[in-house]
Amino acid sequence: MTRFLVDGEDHTKMKGRTVFLLMILMLACIGVALTNIVPVMASERTLGVKVGDWFKYEFNVTWSSDKCCANPPQFDGAEDEVEWVQFEVVSISGTNVTFERTFHFKNGTDSHKAYWVDIDSEGGFKGIFFAANLSEGDRVYLADDYALVNRTFLHDYGGSIREINYANYFRPITDAIYIPYTSNASASWDIYLDRQIGVLTEKWEYVVGQIEGGAFYYNTTFSLKIIDSSYPEIIPEVPSFLVLPLFMITTLLAVIVYRRKHSM
Repeated sequence: MTRFLVDGEDHTKMKGRTVFLLMILMLACIGVALTNIVPVMASERTLGVKVGDWFKYEFNVTWSSDKCCANPPQFDGAEDEVEWVQFEVVSISGTNVTFERTFHFKNGTDSHKAYWVDIDSEGGFKGIFFAANLSEGDRVYLADDYALVNRTFLHDYGGSIREINYANYFRPITDAIYIPYTSNASASWDIYLDRQIGVLTEKWEYVVGQIEGGAFYYNTTFSLKIIDSSYPEIIPEVPSFLVLPLFMITTLLAVIVYRRKHSM
C-alpha cells in the first residue's frame, strides 16, 4: 500500500514536470517565432536575389476601345509582339540591383536592355525586384505610400509552393509611359511577389484612358506570369520562421509518448 502511494506520487510529479516543460517549450517557441518576425518588420530592407539569378515570364498585352475602327497604339519596344521576357541579375551594390531584360519576340529574335532599381530609395526601373521578407502592411517601395502589401498567402506556381505577398493599388498616369498620346489616364495593378527573395511572380496592369482630343476611350492590359527561374523551388511549403518551433513541439510530443509507454 505504501509503495502504491509512492508510485502514485511519483507519477503525479512526473506529469507535473511534463506539463511544466511543455509550457516552457511553448513559450520558447513563441519567442523564437517573434524573434524571426519582428526583425523583418523593423530592420532595413535587404535583397533576396543574388548575381546570376534569372526569372522568365509569360508576357501578354491586350488592347480595346469603344471605337470600332480604332487602331492599337505603337507600344514602346513593340511589347505587343513579345512572347516572353526574362530578367537576369547582373550586379548588386547594397540595395541597388542592376539587371538585364531580354525580350523574346514572336518572330524568334531577341532584344536586350540593362536596367537598375534601388529597393530602398525606389529609384530606377520598378516592378520586378523588391525587398525580401516584406510583411502585411509594409510598403512595396518606400516612396510609394499607395502601394502596400495587402496580404500574404501560399500559392502553387508550376508545382512549387511559394509564400506570396499580394498588393493592389491605383494611381493616375501623368507621364503616359506606355501610350504617348494618352490623356486622362489611370492605372491599377495586381502584383504578386515571392516573399522570401523579393521578386515578381505575377502582375496584372490595367490602363484606362482617353485619346487626346477626346476621340475615344481605350483599355489596355499588361500581364506577366513567371514560367521558369534559376530557383527549382523558391519557397518551402512551411514559412521558415515556423520550422524550428514546429520541430521543437514535435520532439517534445515524441518524448512524452516515449515516457508514457515506458512508465506503464
